[in-house]
Amino acid sequence: MNGKYLLPYGKVKVPFNYDPALFELILPKDPPPPLDEEEMRHRLSHPIGVPPLKEWVREGDEVLIVVSDITRKTGARKVLPLIISELLGARVPEEKVKIIFALGNHRGLTEEERRAIVGEEIADRFPLFDHNSEAEEDLVSFGSTTRGVPVALNRALFEVDKIILTGGITFHYFAGFTGGRKSIVPGLAGKRTIIENHKLSVDFEKGTWRDGVEIAELEGNPLSQDLVEAASNAPRPFIVNTVISGGEIVGLFAGDWIKAHKEGCSFFKGIYGVPVPRRRRLVVASAGGFPKDINFIQSHKALHNAERALSDGGWLILLSACSDGVGSASFLSWFPFEKEAFLTRFRESGELNGQTAFSLALKVSRLNVILVSELPSPDVERMGMIPARSLEEAWEMVPAEIRREGGYIIPEAGTTLPLPEER
Repeated sequence: MNGKYLLPYGKVKVPFNYDPALFELILPKDPPPPLDEEEMRHRLSHPIGVPPLKEWVREGDEVLIVVSDITRKTGARKVLPLIISELLGARVPEEKVKIIFALGNHRGLTEEERRAIVGEEIADRFPLFDHNSEAEEDLVSFGSTTRGVPVALNRALFEVDKIILTGGITFHYFAGFTGGRKSIVPGLAGKRTIIENHKLSVDFEKGTWRDGVEIAELEGNPLSQDLVEAASNAPRPFIVNTVISGGEIVGLFAGDWIKAHKEGCSFFKGIYGVPVPRRRRLVVASAGGFPKDINFIQSHKALHNAERALSDGGWLILLSACSDGVGSASFLSWFPFEKEAFLTRFRESGELNGQTAFSLALKVSRLNVILVSELPSPDVERMGMIPARSLEEAWEMVPAEIRREGGYIIPEAGTTLPLPEER
């Protein structure tokens, strides 16, 4: 072996020595340089599919700006001042602008977290408030979608003249991509709407994913299409979605909430979707280090992506420190996995962690997953994986025949999506 790559693991990097003749690195394309303020202003004034923001709003309008919570990197601190500048330039009164955090079913934010997301100046000037999916008095009901999902949305969407959705675009393992419609559903939806939409990911008759529910796909994805249908009950919004790389904004897509979002998704996939010629029997992957591997539920994204590069019966070595544990007190209760019991429980309860548990169970049923982590070995084994404390230990667990074949190395599996030519 004469190749070496430092793989992120928690807050350190672990060396992996490999033979370049046997292993291929799966890396995203180099992103374009970060956008400066002038370019971002240009994109706000030349949006996709709608008039410029200054023309889209009218003098005296009341405006609601929707912002993601602390779990998403969106560049809001840089984007919000530009949006507000455009609004004030269009004679929207400052006192008629308010900001809501699209929490979905996540916990409420602390004051410190809100200020960290929007920046001190914005926090001092504008009212900030959280969405609460369980506050029935704050929701407006709209019947059900054509797929039977009951729709309830935050009434704040209907108490203003205009809505602006901000957010970040990344891959999403069952909705296809984040961003766009997800700022409304699940972001500003009632708990039952969120739960029933999530259930669309599973085909309860076949006991597998529903046809079309797939990462990096919007067209033909029934769950994503249902999100759009449910969100369409709100007034038509203007979106400002970003693509973040290395903590910087490298893409900004403003305008029509469908067209601009699709362009942003295509841009993101063009960088982070990496074609590979074939599936192989061995992948060595890192979730991307802290905070991407802070717990197992976060790291599942990396496992989901890396799985696409592996043939049935293949071996995955996943480096994920999981310094904060599994990520949910209830997650382990889904294991050992029994399909019929799972389907009954998930259909009746709609517990959202069950969806991740189901996804994991399907993967470990076709793969050998060695998890290098700080998790207790019994917990790893309960989830159907093989525990290891080091990359060296994990390497020795892989059959010698497969090690000699080589495979793929994915240093940032949490964001890098292999696109095999053979499926």
